[in-house]
Amino acid sequence: MEKQTVRVRIKTGLHARPATVLVSAAKRYVSELTLQKGQSSANSKSIISVLGLCVKGGEVLDIIAEGQDEVKAVQAVKTLLEDESIA
Repeated sequence: MEKQTVRVRIKTGLHARPATVLVSAAKRYVSELTLQKGQSSANSKSIISVLGLCVKGGEVLDIIAEGQDEVKAVQAVKTLLEDESIA
């Protein structure tokens, strides 16, 4: 299992467009990918699940992956969440 904590740098948070980018990236990996915000969690490969977290810019999330490409998967999602240019 690979886990990293990240502060969301996308100023508008994970609304439809950045959530779609994140889900598309997550689907490239075999590993199970989960975003966790407090006690709530979301399947990173499901747009409905990600939108349901209601993530705002500046909030802190845990990215958790389990599987054969977990390190690469976590790093890819972390990079997206820290990219201020996605809006």
